[in-house]
Amino acid sequence: MEKMNNFSKIPLGTVKDSEFFQVGDQTLAAVESNNAEALKLRGVYNLLAESLETARSKAEPVRKHPLSDEITELNHEVDAILMAVTNINRGHKKAVTAELKSAAELTVPFIEKNLSGFQSKNNLEKSECLLNFFKEMDGNNALIGALEALSLKPLLNDLRLKQNELIAKKALRNKEKLPSVTETKILQVQQAKFLFRKLLYAIETNALVEKDLDYKPLIDTINNILAEANKVVNMRRAAQVNKESVKNTTAPVAANLPGTAVTSETSTASSAN
Repeated sequence: MEKMNNFSKIPLGTVKDSEFFQVGDQTLAAVESNNAEALKLRGVYNLLAESLETARSKAEPVRKHPLSDEITELNHEVDAILMAVTNINRGHKKAVTAELKSAAELTVPFIEKNLSGFQSKNNLEKSECLLNFFKEMDGNNALIGALEALSLKPLLNDLRLKQNELIAKKALRNKEKLPSVTETKILQVQQAKFLFRKLLYAIETNALVEKDLDYKPLIDTINNILAEANKVVNMRRAAQVNKESVKNTTAPVAANLPGTAVTSETSTASSAN
């Protein structure tokens, strides 16, 4: 039986996706330049070309959700209202009339307790603070009256509306969140690698069957492509081995300090006791 013109082996499992895409593109270019039609490779060529394009598109990062910009803007609006409330609250510490002083005695500590330092909090922490803020406020008629006396109630109503809208839009975004491409990408890349192998097999098979066609130039070109890819894989593997070797040889040795090292003698003594 005639021996097949074997291709160089390449561990596709250890090749990065970007490297595989490059190998696939170069291989397709080699097939096309050697006349895919004449070499009777057009069918598997088209399958691989389509699969590579699909896998590459799945590798692209997912675009942000359409609601993301609205949510960002709402976060800014909530921050602006919070800033206004805390600034006004600081001014109420200097209230001059008896009525305002009486109201400020309720509102100033309440607002400081719940909203102070909001600039250093992330959006989730701010949301939790506001939920607690409105929960406490809604159950305290005296506090509500004081906030109204100090003309803070309209501002806080606006804050509540913005916060509720923000919560609703975040919930909608999470519900409609675009699915992760990770799993789909893996399957598409695996399919492309399968078809890549099928293309090489088709070339080898045709080289045996189609005696009037010369496949050697194409095989040599693809082998050069695979050899370059193997160099990259081998260099990465060698670098990792060297890294591990350096890590092992430079690992710090625990200091034999009194009370920290357990010797065989102390272990035996402990067991005996």
